[in-house]
Parts: sequence; structure tokens; C-alpha cells
Amino acid sequence: MAGTVQRMIITPNRCFDTGSFAGFLNAIRNQLHRRDMVYQLFKKEFFAGYAKSFIGSAWIVVSPVIGIISWVFLHRANIIRPGDVGIPYPAYILVGTLVWGLFMNITSAFMNAMANSRYLLLWTSIPHETVFSVQILLQVVHFFISFCVTIIILILFGIFPSLGILLFPVVLLPLILLAMAVGTIISVFSVISLDMRKGITALLGLLLFVTPVIYSLDAVTNVWLQKVIYLNPLTYLVCSARDILLFGRLYSAEGFFVSTGLSVAAALVSWRVYYFSGDKVIERLI
Repeated sequence: MAGTVQRMIITPNRCFDTGSFAGFLNAIRNQLHRRDMVYQLFKKEFFAGYAKSFIGSAWIVVSPVIGIISWVFLHRANIIRPGDVGIPYPAYILVGTLVWGLFMNITSAFMNAMANSRYLLLWTSIPHETVFSVQILLQVVHFFISFCVTIIILILFGIFPSLGILLFPVVLLPLILLAMAVGTIISVFSVISLDMRKGITALLGLLLFVTPVIYSLDAVTNVWLQKVIYLNPLTYLVCSARDILLFGRLYSAEGFFVSTGLSVAAALVSWRVYYFSGDKVIERLI
């Protein structure tokens, strides 16, 4: 007896028929059903990043140390005056740049995910959201390794993390959502113009200097700059993650929860934008 042939009917604009929420649930089911494939792609990406490097994955340890040295040099040379940060400056900058790096790395990974995986998306039938799942897993693993190194360095400085370390992953979630949202929206619209991607990338670099990561807010005397810092949601997301780890408190509870709401809203909007335009984006990558 001949086997039963399953048929899949594809209709135009089918995403409008199912809706974005149903599509989101379907995307989660797809990733759970294909978790073995996600793991294999993650493993390939992880080791490929260090395949032609002499020191390999040791760069995960070396990179933050080099970053600390550069900022400490600027501090000792009185080029940067961070103000009273409450702890030794190298430890302060280490934790701040660790959290900031997570935001930038996830944003960059999502921004380039579809462009870097265009052949995989064009010539295979894997769900498009798989490339994002791989990237978020990759960045979280990198962050976890850097986090462990950071804790060791803090202890060497005589600084022991507070009990807030238990809430550290929870406080990081809004920052991760915002990074995913920004990266997804840029990846969608950058296929229209590469200038958009370059411009936004430059803008993200400037955000470091209007977020109190390398200095204390007390050191800022310019009124207009203070207003920009107060209105910047990254101020509360990045600094709250840093402070919950070091001091066991949020940078600003009110600012954190407002910024969390903005992050959730941005994530929902970015998913809707991607869900209704993902196929067209892939076509433009050809």
C-alpha cells in the first residue's frame, strides 16, 4: 500500500491570516522541535569563531582585560574623570563594560544574522527565526564565560558580589529584549539601504558616552547632557544590572521598570515587523 503523502499549501500573505501572536507561538514550537539543529548550528558558529586563532577561545578572557587596561590608562592620565564610583575604578569599568558588551553584541548579532545566513535561508527550509535562536544562544554562552572571568577578577580586587547576583539574570532580561528588538529592526530595514545600518551602528557607538558606564552620573555637570542621560533607557537597564551585582540594588527602580516596559513594547513591535516582512527581506538578500 502506498504511503500517505502530506501536502502543505502555501497561500499568499499567510502571515496576515494567522496573526503575529499565533506566528510567535508557532516560532517557539519550531525551535523546540528543531532544538538538535539549533545546537549543531550553535556549535559550528562557536568553534568557527576561533578556528584560525592561535589562542582560540582565550580571547573571551583576553578581550575584557585589554578593555580594562585602556580605560584605566585614560583614567590615570586624567583624560576621564569618572567621579566617585564607590569601588576601585577597574572593577567598576569591568562590570559596566561587561553588561554594555552584552547589549552591543546581541544587537550586532541580530543585525547581521540574516545577511550572514542568507545562503542557509535561501537554499534550505529551516525557519528563519532559527538563525536568531542560534545567535542569542551564542551570545549568552559568551557572556556567561566572560561573567565567570569577571567574578574571579572582582574577588582578586577584594570585591565580593552581593546577594543581588541571584537577581542578576532577571535584571538582564529587559536589556536582552531591547538588544534583540533593535537588532531585528535594523536587520529588516538595512536591506533597503546599507547607509541605515552604518548610521545606526555609529549611533550605537555614541550611546556608550551618554550612558553612565565608564563614569558616575555625579561627574556630569552639563545640564543638557544630564537630561539626555535621564531620558536614555539604557541608563537604567545597564546601570541597574551593574548595581544589582555590585551593590545589591537597582540604579533607579522607577527608571528600570519604565525602561523594562519600553523594552517589552519594542520587542513586540520588532517581532511584528519581522514576522510580516521576513520573507521579503530574504528575497532582497539575493
